[in-house]
Amino acid sequence: MKQLILIFTIFCAFLYNSIDAEEDCVSKAKKITVNMTDCCKFPDLFDPKVYNETYDKVIASNDAAVGTPLFDCLVEQTLFKDLQLADSSGNILNDKVKAYIKETIKDASWAKIATAAFQKCSTEAIKYGENYQKLTGISKSTCDFKFDAIADCIDIASFGECPKASWTTNDTITSDCVYLKDFIKDCYKNIAAINEFLDHQED
Repeated sequence: MKQLILIFTIFCAFLYNSIDAEEDCVSKAKKITVNMTDCCKFPDLFDPKVYNETYDKVIASNDAAVGTPLFDCLVEQTLFKDLQLADSSGNILNDKVKAYIKETIKDASWAKIATAAFQKCSTEAIKYGENYQKLTGISKSTCDFKFDAIADCIDIASFGECPKASWTTNDTITSDCVYLKDFIKDCYKNIAAINEFLDHQED
């Protein structure tokens, strides 16, 4: 996952209706040993081939360092625009995104989950993408963070709704995955804890 700490924190507040535990969430974060994708096998929002081509395109055409918020933003923005999921003014085309999800994600149950996630995320992601934009000091003309925010939010929401059939059957990490899910639910308001968590997550 990308290092958009503020966005991630607010998304989780939107997605999970739980009370933030005031215990030592940072200590909990340090004990997490798995990635969300280890625990739940949810499909990619974007076709991996298309994503990799876009990734290489951004590397070739921009000076942004790989792994930085700006680079991640440029990849997602380019994907949305090249796939015509946003118009020339940068407005996300909701109906096209829903159609794209249905076309790309072949599993009907996962397509339903991803569509519901997008509906949850679309408005809030734009709002909090704008807040993060201000924190970074990066202008929208350089990159609009709402695209990165929506992509991240859909992944987080999908993890939260992971069906039993897609949940890990690896007994060696099952308890760790339950711990991770509980951590996100309980500690979503603790920015330091989420920061610690994301620092150890892999894309």
